[in-house]
Amino acid sequence: LKVLSGGGLQATELQELAHSLAGAAGAFGYPAVSEAAGRMDDAYAQGSEPARADLDALIVEVQRVVDAAG
Repeated sequence: LKVLSGGGLQATELQELAHSLAGAAGAFGYPAVSEAAGRMDDAYAQGSEPARADLDALIVEVQRVVDAAG
């Protein structure tokens, strides 16, 4: 979460992270995280920056998973 919200990643790193999270979260049963990361991955795949709202949604969904894990 610190990495996502801290803004220290380059666009290519964030794209790789979003792509990895989209696949891994879906495989492990976290569809909301997968969908949020997938929206970001799709934006990058289309050659544009994802909306800040998409990054914020991903952060919220990852935080929900972390909170639920205790």
